[in-house]
Amino acid sequence: MTEPTTNKILLLLGRLEGKVDSLLSSQLSTEDTIKTHDKRLSKLEKAQAYLAGALALCSIIASGVIKHVNLKHIDEHQEVRIRREEQP
Repeated sequence: MTEPTTNKILLLLGRLEGKVDSLLSSQLSTEDTIKTHDKRLSKLEKAQAYLAGALALCSIIASGVIKHVNLKHIDEHQEVRIRREEQP
């Protein structure tokens, strides 16, 4: 078997160094992408939480309005019944 020459070893080391540099560059790019996605996801989660709170508030307000209208309608209905009973 032939022993590798110094030039071949240096060439292989150069290739290895290039591949390591490429991997490091790829890793940095992936880290940047993950950071960007994390920021976007945080914004979406906050918006969703605000929307859920706003919808809960709207449902509370709607419930109060419906209850008020329903009570007013019941009161009017009772007044009509009382008037009918008072008439001879």
